[in-house]
Amino acid sequence: MKFIPFLFSLFLFTNLYSSEVTLFLRSDLSDKSEASMKQYVSIVNELLEENNIKANPITYSKDSLKFQSSSLRANLKQLERIFTPNSSGSPIQLGIHARHPECDSLTQAILAGTQDAPTGYKLVQMQNKSSSTKYLLISEPHLTEKDIINAFPDRSTNAQVYITLTNDGAEKMKKFTRSLTSGSSFIVTTFNGKAVNNAILNAEVLSKNFVISGLDDRTECEQLASKLLSASAPTHFISKVTVSSQ
Repeated sequence: MKFIPFLFSLFLFTNLYSSEVTLFLRSDLSDKSEASMKQYVSIVNELLEENNIKANPITYSKDSLKFQSSSLRANLKQLERIFTPNSSGSPIQLGIHARHPECDSLTQAILAGTQDAPTGYKLVQMQNKSSSTKYLLISEPHLTEKDIINAFPDRSTNAQVYITLTNDGAEKMKKFTRSLTSGSSFIVTTFNGKAVNNAILNAEVLSKNFVISGLDDRTECEQLASKLLSASAPTHFISKVTVSSQ
């Protein structure tokens, strides 16, 4: 597998009567096409239905989505959980880590009990693999779910996933990959404490848009893209929410 380049604060006021909710789109959101806007509307509708909030049809512009609701009685934490679940200290679910350059030999020594993990590193098991398939990673991730805007599988090849980062995430990725060596350094993606992807860096520097290639099949592509998006939150496109009385 290879990494290759590819070119809100939250303000809430609840009211027992009719309220207008505005969901502001992220300023660095690159995809605001008609098809994507309809997809965003669909995601919000599903969340409203899941949380038993009745609302009139959602309207949208290039900067926001809006709807009115007479059943909006949720408190601050509930609304935050629905629309911006990663905005207030939610546990990090996803991480992009550097693999130790001597990962294989050190991992064997650590598992054999002849050596402790180096300071600042940890062993992480590969998901859906045997218990012996583990990687020695830098403990702190270089990027997390908060740095991801979008991820989707390439269904024409079923072998790669396209990823778009936030502007801040792009700067982190540049700094991160400049510290690595193209063709020999590995980047590991973790989800809920387990490794879900192990890919070799195949570029000097990665930035805002890149591809993880070399995946086995369509299922693996879709699962990886799904994990990347679910970690960044289904409403990853929202930066800020306001609720006002009508």
